[in-house]
Amino acid sequence: MTYKKIRVLYRTPFSSLPTADQLFGQIVWAISDLHGVQRAKEFVAGFDEKPPFLISAVIPEGFLPLPFYPPPSQIAATSSSERQKAKQNKKRKWIPLNSFYVLQHDPTQMRFLDFADSGPVMGEVVEEHVQIDRNTLRAAEGTLHAERYLFEKIPFVAYVAFDEERESEMGSILADVCSYFGVIGLGGNRNIGKGACDVSCVELSEEERKLFSFHNGNPQSFMTLSRCSGKDLLDGAVAYSLTAYSGITGRSTRGFFNKKPVVGFEVGSTFRSGTGGLVHGVNPDEKVCTYAYAFPVPLSLEVFA
Repeated sequence: MTYKKIRVLYRTPFSSLPTADQLFGQIVWAISDLHGVQRAKEFVAGFDEKPPFLISAVIPEGFLPLPFYPPPSQIAATSSSERQKAKQNKKRKWIPLNSFYVLQHDPTQMRFLDFADSGPVMGEVVEEHVQIDRNTLRAAEGTLHAERYLFEKIPFVAYVAFDEERESEMGSILADVCSYFGVIGLGGNRNIGKGACDVSCVELSEEERKLFSFHNGNPQSFMTLSRCSGKDLLDGAVAYSLTAYSGITGRSTRGFFNKKPVVGFEVGSTFRSGTGGLVHGVNPDEKVCTYAYAFPVPLSLEVFA
């Protein structure tokens, strides 16, 4: 596999970091706007056979999620201090790449590593707005509501993986969508200036290449960097977090239309096998689907056999 990363540097506050399915939807819209609806339909249709690429969620650069593991007792902590260390570490959301590399080889190192104060700090901006009366479409007297946004001028990345023979094709697509996102931004409330960002497609660092090329024990075991769904993943699941989510497909005569909810494995879930796929039947329009492929980061899970 060939790997690239889409680097995002926000210039204004943003609503949330895009998940893989949200980013995939943005890419489809970008292709539709740039090359027409038919090209976008053909692009999506190719994912049911063999996906031309896999894409991860947007995450802080230099970090990966802490993998979901079974309870700390199964990581063979031999003393109360080691059990406490493992328990504290499991509360962390993001860990540096070098710490992930250690766990990639041996999950039992959770009892020795110290993740304290090692994660990225995400700033928050609170903006108060006058509430709108839905009947009069005017400001409602004496009412305010607060909207919370993230704002941290650190780089974020989404990883992309594809077969080597498609490098030229994927390079062209990534260049197009990066330019497009740099113009329109990413996330909600773009019409009021939120989510403005600089976007570029860059090579992986040597440390990142080492993580993705890891091979030890079961070559199929992995942690996912994307929200994913599929029976093959359920069969191979080791430890995970589930969530039900639905997206907005666009406007209808009744306003915005939400997709039917999809139950998916969250980023950081671990598996012995599986790939996930596109989820259909989420909308009366048969063309509408949800991206639910896993983005695998290989790691050793033999200790949990």
